[in-house]
Amino acid sequence: MRKKKTKPRKSRANASGTFSISTVQLKELNILFQKKKKGVSPEAIRLAKSTIDRIVGAPKNSQPTAFDKVLFLLSTSASSQSLEGYSTLDPGHIENIETIISKIQKYTEDISQKRPMNFLMLASPGAGKSHFIECIAKELRDKKVRAITFNMTALQTNEDLIPAIDAARNMKVEDHIPLLFLDEFDSKPTNIPLLLPLLWDGELNLGQRDLKLGRAIIVLAGSDPLLPSIMDSARSVRSDVNIPKDMNPKIVDLLSRINGGVVQIPAFYDPSHAIDRRADKACIAVQRLRSRFGDQLKSVPRGLLRFIVDAEFRYGARSVSHLVELIPYRKNVTRLRNKDLKLPLQTAKALKHSSLAYHLINEEQIHGIINLWKSTDSADIDLPVINNIDDYLPLWWRETNVDKQMAEWIVNRLSYAMSSSAAGFGPAHLRAGGLFLLR
Repeated sequence: MRKKKTKPRKSRANASGTFSISTVQLKELNILFQKKKKGVSPEAIRLAKSTIDRIVGAPKNSQPTAFDKVLFLLSTSASSQSLEGYSTLDPGHIENIETIISKIQKYTEDISQKRPMNFLMLASPGAGKSHFIECIAKELRDKKVRAITFNMTALQTNEDLIPAIDAARNMKVEDHIPLLFLDEFDSKPTNIPLLLPLLWDGELNLGQRDLKLGRAIIVLAGSDPLLPSIMDSARSVRSDVNIPKDMNPKIVDLLSRINGGVVQIPAFYDPSHAIDRRADKACIAVQRLRSRFGDQLKSVPRGLLRFIVDAEFRYGARSVSHLVELIPYRKNVTRLRNKDLKLPLQTAKALKHSSLAYHLINEEQIHGIINLWKSTDSADIDLPVINNIDDYLPLWWRETNVDKQMAEWIVNRLSYAMSSSAAGFGPAHLRAGGLFLLR
């Protein structure tokens, strides 16, 4: 998170106590309001990312305005519009997601395709690979795509793969197209020759059984850091390919069967490759907090999100999820406060004896983590996490450019929905009063 000073962006309150929107703010709202036919525009992605960076990284104890809270809400919402249930504002990652979905759609519609479509996924442990695959399958459910996950580290004998292949074959009997996700395919050198016939003609001979899968989507996920360099060497069209001694020499044969392309889940932060997905961490945290505490949750401490954005996690999205799961669960909570978090970050002793210590990395070790936590907001400055904004606004709100009057009404209605005084005031109430309030 960039530590730069920013001037507070103010929305003026008018005589009736509502907020007056400036021309610049109106333009920002319209950028985030308008959807493409699918997903969000590049301009909206850039604005959403910069908005999260600015608001989460604001100076300590500075209060966000009502407009900032609405903009933050729209920005986190935009992060899951490219792929439902999956959060990212990284343009390259979004482009990769759209390409994968498009390729699978074309494959499902082309009945002449008899062989599997194969993808190679590159991602570090904990990057959220299984969740990503589940979201892809849900996105393509109208194409009858269904996901099956098998972790190949559990493969003791080749026959252990039979249940996953059988499950995929049963899906085909039910007129579905299986999306077979084989995680950690590179965990053992012997896995490589086993997979070769499956990737070519969808057939696998295991023991006394000849398993024919045929038309399917197969995603192989590998975490070996040498995989990208092996791929580059294999693409060089030289006769000799530099293959490490502990890697099966059939790896190039396997790569030659990847006819769908490469799926990559980028790191959260990698300056050497111009990758900065730290805003995604805030979006993932918001998503996990909603999942843990339910749709009634309205706001969470900004300091919590600031820590998650600034901290370095060993296992990516899985570590963010682990941190959220350490927050004590309470029923019907609408507003999380700092006192509710009870995370083991107050003292070095507490962190050292906590499972959270396995998930965090810092050059100054445990004391660096404790100091990072103490540097975040201790006051109860909250940011909104309302689940589905569309539920709180009229049905036509995304279908037209929003003028100044409409924008002020939207900010006021969402501000009220986010407030503690709106207990029991839900989407139905806002929708019911929408047209009347705009007159």
